[in-house]
Amino acid sequence: MDITSHELRNPMAVVLLECESIINSLANNGDVNSPLPIDALQHDALSSTLDAAKTIMHCVTHQRRIVDDILTLSKLDSDLLPVAPTRSNVMECVNNVISMFISELKAADIAFELIVTESFKELEVGDVYVDPSRLAQVFINLLTNAISMFC
Repeated sequence: MDITSHELRNPMAVVLLECESIINSLANNGDVNSPLPIDALQHDALSSTLDAAKTIMHCVTHQRRIVDDILTLSKLDSDLLPVAPTRSNVMECVNNVISMFISELKAADIAFELIVTESFKELEVGDVYVDPSRLAQVFINLLTNAISMFC
């Protein structure tokens, strides 16, 4: 499973790069300031292709997260998943994870707002000893699950 997951990552990375290239190319060609005029039919075709490329990109991103989860589980099963607690700021970690998903949330037309409750503020939680990458993984999984519920 571990070897297969690693082999899946490389083609997915290429698909993501090519999708980004297509999206950037089409987004630039659909620009009103573009030197080449396009008619309504061409504009619709460009728009449709751009939407398709974005959909492919989101699907591959989701598949890549699944592969990453499989690799994480494989490491857990093999006792190879290191945990390195360090002094970290919980809110900083949460905000970093959220920033990774902003474009995906916008693309899925999901309104998102982080609300920190008064009870959390009253605790004055600043830095805690935690493995920041594992904490981030928990938040990533939660956000991924929430986004997939709306898509």
